[in-house]
Amino acid sequence: MRFLVVLAAAVSLFSSTPSHGAPAGGALHVDGQVFVVTKGQSVVKLPLVTIRVIQESAVARIRQQRRLALEAKNAELSSGLEKAEGELDAASAAVVELQHLNNKVLECSFLMNPETEFDACYGRADMVAARERLKLVRVQLDEQDGTTRLAQARRTISPLLAEHARLEEESDLFAELRNQAETLAKTDADGKFSVKLPATGRPVLIAEASRDVAGETERYRWVVRVPYKRGGDRLAIMLANDNLVSTGCADCMDMLLDPPVSATATRVRAKLDKLP
Repeated sequence: MRFLVVLAAAVSLFSSTPSHGAPAGGALHVDGQVFVVTKGQSVVKLPLVTIRVIQESAVARIRQQRRLALEAKNAELSSGLEKAEGELDAASAAVVELQHLNNKVLECSFLMNPETEFDACYGRADMVAARERLKLVRVQLDEQDGTTRLAQARRTISPLLAEHARLEEESDLFAELRNQAETLAKTDADGKFSVKLPATGRPVLIAEASRDVAGETERYRWVVRVPYKRGGDRLAIMLANDNLVSTGCADCMDMLLDPPVSATATRVRAKLDKLP
């Protein structure tokens, strides 16, 4: 699937130069159109696109709440991973010791006189002590279901790492903004819309669309600040693909937070990758 994420606002004004203070007066009339331009320079109008609005102050509040929630979740997961990492290290060390014991017991069992030569071979007082230690390590490794502590540590860690990876998806605020925004209108057959906005605060228009291109889906998103205008004024806002977020459009809002980073998660992933 091919995704094209667009946050655009090519704005042409039908009235006087906007002021930089808060708007005043009656409702603000906005006429607009939603379309995309293909590589072949064909214009594709997008009908039935829902036009929503939310205040910029609400966007700031949602960003702060999501950031705090992500930080708290990251701390919780990191704590769980540190605990699981301790078990992983202990299980890994036990596996190494088990392999060493197995090899040494096997090696010493071939001695001509194991009862007298075992101390020099293995470094323990006698064969019985070595076998008892081997039995103890095996008991420590075996679980009731027959799996080892190492396998159990993997099962504990894997969902924690998967949940931490999902924090990156939760860094995208678009879905929450869309759900909290007020629905104003839908575009007509020509992709046009006409709405009235309150002449207070700083409204932000939200829209999304998609279309099939050669069996693949292109998706478009717009999150656009409405320029300050006097109440009763009219302006036109074109939602198109000519102002991507990478262009640094002044009125386009970035909906992606920086995902939280966990040194613990990075370290544990590296340890799992090294295990057989």
